[in-house]
Amino acid sequence: MPRGHRRTSLTRTLIGLQLGLLLVLLAVVGVAQYLVLQRVLLNQSARTLTGELAVLAPILHHSLSHNTFATLVPILFRHFHSPGVEVLVANASGFSIANSASLPANVRPPVPSLGSYAVWNGRVVVASPLRQHGHFLGTLWLMVSTAPLSHILTADTLLFGVLTLALLVAAGWLGAVAVRRTLDPLERVIQTTEGIAAGQYGELTVLDRAPRELARLGDAVNRMSLAVALSFQRQREAEAETRRFLADASHELRTPLTAVSGFLQLWEAGEGTPEERRQALSAMQRETRRMTRLVTQLLTLSRLDAAPAQELHRERADLAQWVREHEPTLRALGGSRLAIEASPVWANIDADRLFEVVMNLVDNALRHTPPEGAVTVHVGPVADGARIVVDDEGPGIPGDVLPHLFERFYRGDAARSRDRGGMGLGLAIVRALVEAHGGRVSASNRPQGGARFTVWLPAAAPP
Repeated sequence: MPRGHRRTSLTRTLIGLQLGLLLVLLAVVGVAQYLVLQRVLLNQSARTLTGELAVLAPILHHSLSHNTFATLVPILFRHFHSPGVEVLVANASGFSIANSASLPANVRPPVPSLGSYAVWNGRVVVASPLRQHGHFLGTLWLMVSTAPLSHILTADTLLFGVLTLALLVAAGWLGAVAVRRTLDPLERVIQTTEGIAAGQYGELTVLDRAPRELARLGDAVNRMSLAVALSFQRQREAEAETRRFLADASHELRTPLTAVSGFLQLWEAGEGTPEERRQALSAMQRETRRMTRLVTQLLTLSRLDAAPAQELHRERADLAQWVREHEPTLRALGGSRLAIEASPVWANIDADRLFEVVMNLVDNALRHTPPEGAVTVHVGPVADGARIVVDDEGPGIPGDVLPHLFERFYRGDAARSRDRGGMGLGLAIVRALVEAHGGRVSASNRPQGGARFTVWLPAAAPP
C-alpha cells in the first residue's frame, strides 16, 4: 500500500453509497416537483388571465367596430392600474392603441393560440385577436408578472432543501446504526481470522441471527479454523512419530552395531580361544542378519508410504484356494497347532504381499500362544468384502496397548520384547500392506480369551 494511503472502511463506504443513492433520488423528486409546481402555477395564472380576457374581448371588439372607444377607456383604465395585470391593445396595423404604463413603448408580445399562454419577459401572456365579418381589427394582450410565482417556487425549493438535508442527516445516522449492526458478525469473523493468523487455531465464531451471506462466511471460517487446527495437530503428531521412529530405529541399529564392533575388536586383538572366536563370528552373523532384516523392513515401509500402489501387483484370486496353496508353509511354521478354515471368496490381491501379511499375523499369534494353545486362520466372505481372521489362545492384548498396536517400533509389554524376536515393525508392515490393498486391519480380544486380528479386503466379482 502506498505511504499515506488509507483504505476507506466498509461501514463508511456502505453509508456513503446509501446517502448518495438517497440524494440522487431526492434530487430527481425535487426537480420533478419543481417542474410540476411551476407548470401548475403558470396554468393557474393563465386561466385567471383567460377569464378576464373573455370579459374584455367582446367589449373591446364592440368598441373597435363601432368607434366607441370612449366606453372602453374606464374598463381599460381599471386594468391598467390594477396590481399585477398589464394590458396592451394594438390595431390591425400593429400600432399600440393603449397599454399599461409598466410596458415598454411599441412592444409586440407573442400571440399564443387561443386557450394557451406564453412566457415573455418575465410575464405570463394570453392574447385574443379581434375580428368582425372576417376583417382583422386588432389584438388584445393581458399579462401578469411571474415574479410572485418565482417567489413561491424559491420558497418551495428552500423548504425541500431543508427537508432533504434533515432527511439525509437522519438517514445517515440510522444507516450507520443499521450498517454497524449488520456488519457486527463480519467484525467478529475478522477477529477470529486475526486470532487464527496469530496462532489461535481452532477458535470459532458464533454468529446469532446474522444475514445468510455472513453466516456462510462464518461457517467457512469456522471450518477453516478447525481444519487448520487439525492439520497442525496431525503435523505435531507426525513430527512426534517421526522423532520416535528415528529414535527407535537408531536404538535398534545401535545395539547390533555395538555388538559387532565389540566382536571385531576382540577378533582384531586376537584374544580368546578358538571356540570364543567362533562364537563371536556366529554372533556377528546373527546381528548382521538382524540389521539386514531391520533395514529391509524399513525400506518396505518407506516404499509403501511413498507409492503403495506401485509396490503391489494385484490379480483376481480365490482366497480359499490361495490360502490352501500356502498351507504347507504355514504348517511348517505352526505344525499341528495351526488350523485353517477357508470358504471361497474372490479379491484383487498381490499373492506374495498378502501372504507376508498372513505370515506376520500367524507368527505373532504363535509367539504369544502357549504350546498347548491353537491358532486358527479363517478365510471367507462377509457382507461387504472378504475377511481373513487370525485367532490365538494367548493372554490377549492389554487395553492400553490396542490403540498403538500397529505403530512402528511400538512394544506394549514384555511379551513383545526384543528377546522374543520382534522389533516392533511387523504389525506396522501388516497395516501398510493391507491399506495398500484398499483394506483395513484391526485387533481385538476374543470373549473366550486370546487375541483376534481381522483383515478386511474389498471383494472382486468371480470370473
